[in-house]
Amino acid sequence: MSQVFRLFISSTFDDWKVEREYLRHVTFPKLKKYCEKRGARFLPIDLRWGVSEEACHTHDTVEICLEEVHRCQRLTPKPNFLVFQGDRYGWRPIPKYLKGEYAVQVVASKAFNDEKLSETFYRWYDKKPDENVGLHILHEVEKIEGGEFSKEAWKDAEALLRSLFV
Repeated sequence: MSQVFRLFISSTFDDWKVEREYLRHVTFPKLKKYCEKRGARFLPIDLRWGVSEEACHTHDTVEICLEEVHRCQRLTPKPNFLVFQGDRYGWRPIPKYLKGEYAVQVVASKAFNDEKLSETFYRWYDKKPDENVGLHILHEVEKIEGGEFSKEAWKDAEALLRSLFV
């Protein structure tokens, strides 16, 4: 079996499109040929090309990315991670899990006088921490919308909830 070089590409979801596409269409094909000539395989991992819409609805995007980073680190010699950084920030997820005390403190301090924010928090997060793990858990989009997905409803709620964590 030949050596496989997995390279995880990390950047914000909405930024760095031009740079990632250049890598995908120009640089990576050259790296694949270089590796093949030496009996190896090159496998770029950019989850912007493959994180499912469902993973976004279940708030598993960060976990999926971290699992893939760990897989690249475990299976591939260095370098196995490429990050794009700069003054671009893009999308940042809100936490999927909140410790009970933290959730109460956040809601009490930031949402106490804001009925809409408080209502949105308790609509999307469990009202009481899960008894098994002691965490408030962010509901999946389909579950909160009664089985019908509404991008706009989640987008509005996510923006409002984000204000709790800034």
